[in-house]
Amino acid sequence: MLNHLYALSIKDSVMVLSATHRYKKKYVTTLLYKPI
Repeated sequence: MLNHLYALSIKDSVMVLSATHRYKKKYVTTLLYKPI
């Protein structure tokens, strides 16, 4: 099981989070844009 969580950037009061995990034989990256 491979899980990664990244805080990519904070710009214009928006924080970008990405989570990467493995699903079957593929890697899936989910991006979350959160206003702060």
